[in-house]
Amino acid sequence: MEILNEIYTIIEECFDEDTIGNRIRYGNVYKNIKTQGGRVNCIKPGNIIILQRWSGGVFGTKSWYLYIFKTGAGSTQIPNVYPNVDLLLFCSGATRVKRTLAVIEEFVLNKVDINNLKDDYFIRQNSRLSTGKKVLYPGVDMYAI
Repeated sequence: MEILNEIYTIIEECFDEDTIGNRIRYGNVYKNIKTQGGRVNCIKPGNIIILQRWSGGVFGTKSWYLYIFKTGAGSTQIPNVYPNVDLLLFCSGATRVKRTLAVIEEFVLNKVDINNLKDDYFIRQNSRLSTGKKVLYPGVDMYAI
């Protein structure tokens, strides 16, 4: 079967009544297959994917995670993503995840293709997040701030 070919990155999306889950927030999915607890997505190499993970309980979301990565053979292992990928940005916590998602929503509204951004952009934004600084929109001189 063509989908099982090793050139594709496989991402399992799962949902469990708002207690745990992960979903693709942005990315070009080549093919998806519905399963009992979610779906399995196949992505061609070289695409940038934004994957959000969360877990919670009756009182709300307890943990927030956001992964931005490039598909293809890489060195980082991410849960529910096969094989390894190149991680460009990782953030955790409600504030950092929401700030990063707000910038991603600006990309979508302004029709910016995230696949055309350089990997360096995400790597620098990852450094900004780890020091508590705001994620910047592309084209803003981050050294001037």
